[in-house]
Amino acid sequence: MGQPITSGVGTTPRLNYRGGSTGGVAPTAETGSRQPEPKPQEGGNADDIHNNNAASSDPLRRLMDDAAKMSQGVRQRLRPDNILVDGEFDPWPELEGAHKAVYAELYGKRARSTVGRHVAHSQIRERQGLGNCGEMSTAVLRELVDYLLKHDMTDRRVDTIVRGDHEFVVIDPPRANGGSVPKDFSEWPKDSIIVDPWMGIVCPAQDYPTALRAKAEVWASENKTIGTTSKVVKNGRMEAEEKVVSPQEFVESVLNRDAMTSADAQALGSLESLKKSIAWHLEWIDDMYARHSK
Repeated sequence: MGQPITSGVGTTPRLNYRGGSTGGVAPTAETGSRQPEPKPQEGGNADDIHNNNAASSDPLRRLMDDAAKMSQGVRQRLRPDNILVDGEFDPWPELEGAHKAVYAELYGKRARSTVGRHVAHSQIRERQGLGNCGEMSTAVLRELVDYLLKHDMTDRRVDTIVRGDHEFVVIDPPRANGGSVPKDFSEWPKDSIIVDPWMGIVCPAQDYPTALRAKAEVWASENKTIGTTSKVVKNGRMEAEEKVVSPQEFVESVLNRDAMTSADAQALGSLESLKKSIAWHLEWIDDMYARHSK
């Protein structure tokens, strides 16, 4: 089941999505007086939304709309391998040529930062148009850093969070304590925004559990199941165990797990430093591909 390589961002490639699309509009999550989740826009690019979205006068809403556009674009560009339709799947192709050579070289080198390592590892699958939640989150993280700097939102922070076998991006996440953040989303900052390209959800953090459960119901109605990996102890050793679960079971496993920073982007201190680290590691991986493509 799946390829024997990690995505490099906290998750392992598993079963291959076959046909159809799991992208599109995330379910609306309304709790009390909170605003419903913005619907991802169709067509154009993220900056076009400023000209045609009636909600653009609300900076937080506008940021969510633009993040939804980025998320949707990444979701359409990268194909996951862990969503089954009617129980059918095809594995990702084996790494060959330059991809295989870069993979071998990369795992013998040390990156300059945690987020840089994730960016570099993610590139191996991204360059093939492939990606699970880890690769998708890394791609969205890169776009968000560029967007926030372009729009002078340098007071914003962005990072990736992993819970169980799932990863997503957060704008203005909680401050990490030894890598961990609060498990209860109600304890997160009011302005925290979750961008989850794999699930197709962009919403305030406190609405995320409701949005996840709603999307799980939609996927179940479409006969989709999830290939997931968990750590189990066998004969005194920690091993990875792969299994196929319902969308509802997967979502509850995510919500019941502790939350940890994955890319640890906050450790770099500023968006400018984060941008420099990302750029250096992209050039680093480009050089590897250039050498192995000759």
